[in-house]
Amino acid sequence: MLLKREEILNAAAKIFAQKGYHHATMVDVADEVDLLKGSLYYYFSSKESLLLEVIKRGMDSYKETLRKIQTSSLSPVYKMQQAFLAHLKPFSINLAELTVFLREGNNLSPELAHEMKNLIREYETMLFDLIKEGSEGGYFRRDLDYKLAVYAMLGMCNWLYRWYDPAGRSSIEEIAKQFSLIFLDGLKEHN
Repeated sequence: MLLKREEILNAAAKIFAQKGYHHATMVDVADEVDLLKGSLYYYFSSKESLLLEVIKRGMDSYKETLRKIQTSSLSPVYKMQQAFLAHLKPFSINLAELTVFLREGNNLSPELAHEMKNLIREYETMLFDLIKEGSEGGYFRRDLDYKLAVYAMLGMCNWLYRWYDPAGRSSIEEIAKQFSLIFLDGLKEHN
């Protein structure tokens, strides 16, 4: 059952990314996994609950990876470099899921949107804490607005779904390296 559920989530991410949430149907998802439409409702109560699960799966993975970085003994600078790579790496693995997360989350009802925003807020707080750690440790500027820095990082990274091509000239690792260099230069304490 767990395997079929994952298969459905993968199919939904693919279909929602290709067609957009409003144009995709449960029949499209069912066809992708060779199920009858009614059988999907055994796993998910609605198309909207399926959308939320695609988003939650991505956020849970992001938070788990960032938590490992956060609790490591790495320097704050290296933690930020790793945070960039951890945030961007999924674009090369599951671009469809991230496209859905970044583009379709506004299609959730207010109640489910609130749940999604809480997940995002938890992740943003983790990034906030990384930047704060670096600032308080003397690695980054002390006059930073940590929240604004987090939004700058996420804005930089999250736009990738619009232009990233896995077959393009830059690997995700190279993009992460360049983004972190640009970002960290702005965070540096300039004497």
